[in-house]
Amino acid sequence: TAPSVYHRVRAVTCDANGSLALDGDGPAVEWLVEMSRFDESDVLDGMAERGTLDLALMPELARAVARLHAIAEWRFDHGGRRGMAWVIDGNADGFHDYGPGVLDPAACLRLTTRSHEALSHQADRLMTRRAEGFVRRCHGDLHLRNVCLLEGRPTLFDCIEFSDQIVCIDVLYDLAFLVMDLLHRGLGQHAHAVCNEYVTATADLDGLALMPLFLSVRAAVRAKTSATAARLQSTPTAQAMQRQAAQDYLTLA
Repeated sequence: TAPSVYHRVRAVTCDANGSLALDGDGPAVEWLVEMSRFDESDVLDGMAERGTLDLALMPELARAVARLHAIAEWRFDHGGRRGMAWVIDGNADGFHDYGPGVLDPAACLRLTTRSHEALSHQADRLMTRRAEGFVRRCHGDLHLRNVCLLEGRPTLFDCIEFSDQIVCIDVLYDLAFLVMDLLHRGLGQHAHAVCNEYVTATADLDGLALMPLFLSVRAAVRAKTSATAARLQSTPTAQAMQRQAAQDYLTLA
């Protein structure tokens, strides 16, 4: 999705005297991706926070996602009912471990229960879609912080590479992260523009019945990770921000 940004993998090597070098003669101890730097002000999350994210960019962003999904590898060994259950159960475990003091336990339980009910209701559709090739190696982390403008065009970067379980998913679950992020930021028109243009580009109408579940699960993931992050902050202000974010995501979920 961003060939002008990503160039190559480079080795961090350890020389005989213990010093580190890039592509040196010693054994590799770590690996780096060499990228071109782009203007951080052109990352879409910052634009959204400043109120400068143009609604007119959203159809092109949706088409960029659709182009990625069109060429993505089909995977029949992930996704489906089991794949979504793995995420829902992981969220529940995170609520139990990191939610106390941050998230309402009763609300977390209601969410988990309703998520499993929705999953049971949509199980056949999830399995049919996997059989028909809608589970693919997607982006996996498709939110506004991982989209930038290059030459004025929305460009996806920083996809998940380290976990097949996270990245080999239903294409609409991939899209749902982006749509959820826009909804969370109060950009409902933007969210509708992305969703509508994606469906126009892909004709994936049957999958729309899954979007409520997908959007909820994506918001729940962010509730869990924000609650976790709240425990790791070093200042009361940062802790309060993460707690509020976790609570807002839980409400959205």
